[in-house]
Amino acid sequence: MTQKLLVAVAIPLLVVAVILGFVVNQQLNQAILALIDNAGKRQVEARADEISRWITGYRNWIAVLAQDERLVEDVPLASHRAWLEKRYPPGGTIESLFFTDASGATLTHAGVNLQIAERPYFKALVTDGTQDSLLSDPVISMVSGLPTAIVADTVFDERGNRAGLLGMTVSMAAVSDITSDINVGDGSYGWLIDSQGQVIAHPVEEYRMSLNYTDADQQGYQGLDALSQQILSGTAGSGEITMPSGEQTVLMWSPVEGTSWVVGVTVPITAFTTATNSLLQSLLVVVAYAARRSLALIKHTASAMADIAKGKGDLKRRLEAKTQDEIGDLAHGFNAFVERMQPTLQEVRPNARTVLSDASDMADGTHKLSSRTEQAAANLQETPASMEQIHSTVAHKARTVTGLPQAPSRPPQATQQKHEVAE
Repeated sequence: MTQKLLVAVAIPLLVVAVILGFVVNQQLNQAILALIDNAGKRQVEARADEISRWITGYRNWIAVLAQDERLVEDVPLASHRAWLEKRYPPGGTIESLFFTDASGATLTHAGVNLQIAERPYFKALVTDGTQDSLLSDPVISMVSGLPTAIVADTVFDERGNRAGLLGMTVSMAAVSDITSDINVGDGSYGWLIDSQGQVIAHPVEEYRMSLNYTDADQQGYQGLDALSQQILSGTAGSGEITMPSGEQTVLMWSPVEGTSWVVGVTVPITAFTTATNSLLQSLLVVVAYAARRSLALIKHTASAMADIAKGKGDLKRRLEAKTQDEIGDLAHGFNAFVERMQPTLQEVRPNARTVLSDASDMADGTHKLSSRTEQAAANLQETPASMEQIHSTVAHKARTVTGLPQAPSRPPQATQQKHEVAE
């Protein structure tokens, strides 16, 4: 009975838990998907804005320095070293500060001489004059061997002619630090690519300046080549690709204002389901705990009732009612039942003992009566034999007195038949 009662209560609870879990799972999947998507886009936009402000600060600083009239004085190039050294901020993200004259001859703050007349940024700022300021795509520095970007401004003389440029190389390590702060769940990571799809910042160092999103399908990615066209379009967005490991991921990105770069984040699909499963598991734990408490009290009550039904119950036993719901009402009802049964059973007990004593006496009398009946039956069976014996004796005596010949004795069988006829 206890097991049936528990099953009758547990099955509805299980059905409710399954239905609740299904509904909650559907709702959470939709809600979590929107939350993670929104959180990812917000983080990407925030990091893009941070990188934009970071690089804009350097560009503004170079633009101000490039207006210094001492840079256009007709003096040997080497004479500008002291000026460069004074303005170079050591220990920062600036790897070098340099000045280039109209011929392409270059001097760094460290006194290193270079010729950059054939470099694209020099042609754009001085030779061709297509730009006044420039931020180049990152390249590997010949000094540090790390990714660096060129920030440069044109130097104009008093007549407005292009007399050279002032520039600096900026380490991309700071950018990697900014993108590494992007976190949209387990397995997610931030990245930054330049205008050609080249990876500038990535948590895996070997991918920096070696992986290009425009031809990543050749390296095992699926769908990244096509998606890169959207990424480099200059607008924010999101899309899905398959990693070389076969894992499905979502990419979210945002362009960096004032640059041709794009910052983004890669989020595994499992990050969306993990959050849902975690919340669902927590909910099921709560439901299971509540069900266990309810079933424990029901089991306790059913066990107590079963003991009473078997005659093993303790009528002094009371159940503790901890709740004010139906389970508490069940405990109160059981306690009231036991309290009412206790005086009734106390009255029945003496009567039961009397009935038991009388029944024992009746059994003894019946036993004695049975013994007497058996003895009477045995005596009745001996009576015919005694009568036959008396008859034979009388007949013998009669013949002896009268002198008549003695009749032969009859066999026992004939005698028995005669008695049966007589009967």
